[in-house]
Amino acid sequence: MKYFLTIMVFLFIFFVPACSEQQVEGFALRFEKEKIDFGDKEEGIKVNISYKVKNIGTEVLKILDVRPTCGCTVLDDWDHEIQPGQWGEIPVTFDTTHYAGDIYKTVNVDTNVPGKETIILTIEGHVVTYIELSPPSLWFGQVNRDDPAKAGSIIVKSTYKEPLNVTGIENNYDNVTSNYRVIEEGKIFEVNISIQPPFASGHQNLKINLLTDRKDKPSISLPVAYYMQPDLEVVPLYIQISENQLTPGVDRNITIKDNSGKAISIKSVKSLGANIKFTIEERAPGSLYQVFMKLDTSNVSIDVDTKILLEVNTANGVENFEIPILIMPSN
Repeated sequence: MKYFLTIMVFLFIFFVPACSEQQVEGFALRFEKEKIDFGDKEEGIKVNISYKVKNIGTEVLKILDVRPTCGCTVLDDWDHEIQPGQWGEIPVTFDTTHYAGDIYKTVNVDTNVPGKETIILTIEGHVVTYIELSPPSLWFGQVNRDDPAKAGSIIVKSTYKEPLNVTGIENNYDNVTSNYRVIEEGKIFEVNISIQPPFASGHQNLKINLLTDRKDKPSISLPVAYYMQPDLEVVPLYIQISENQLTPGVDRNITIKDNSGKAISIKSVKSLGANIKFTIEERAPGSLYQVFMKLDTSNVSIDVDTKILLEVNTANGVENFEIPILIMPSN
């Protein structure tokens, strides 16, 4: 009995301190895992990940900011303050949509711990896809308003063990036509897509859905995109001036260009929050103008809401533009 008690005392003295975590004076932290591997996940699944962090210091631990480096990683609300000896969580969600193969993403965490002001957490895993698109998206490039219809196709290949049955196409665009044909029953399909004029101006990102009978994959998203110049272009959309460039008579210019083939003219241009002298030059009759500006910097500061107000006469009426002037602090 005495021998047994001696062993128990020995274990208590040497083992228990090893199990307890010693508190650090000041600011300190420890992550349970700085790298999380989510294993194999099917494409289209949203993976919920939680990083656990412990305050092993004597001061309050503050998680100042959390910054995922990819738009596919969505941040949920985290524990902003963690008391000494307590655990906190940083939950994030990774969307596997349009990913395939090995994944490596990072999350930057800013803290109030000296020497660990920014900690880089990593997400790893493998995305398994049972649907292959060739090409991955349909890009029609730049189109002009007088162009005829443009057509293309995407091959959809299923690697499911069971046959994949297509039940239809979801297409919510008036100027897009789409249909499909079966190349290999239950396995390979060709989707034909055509965009028709009139085309919308700017960058157009469309999505056609191929519908299936699978409960876990009811639709397959087919990205389609094109670009058409807007009828009226104003460049730049904002003017940025560094604080150390605020010298008397600093000048900039604005270009106004018509792409519709219909005449335009400058109705007015004025400034708000600053004293600016404007000079308008017509570079091409009714289609291209440049507005030269000379800024009086004596009454401009970082705190003032400064902008240029531009009015342009077009065939469809007057279009108004606000062009902010951003005064940036010098480094």
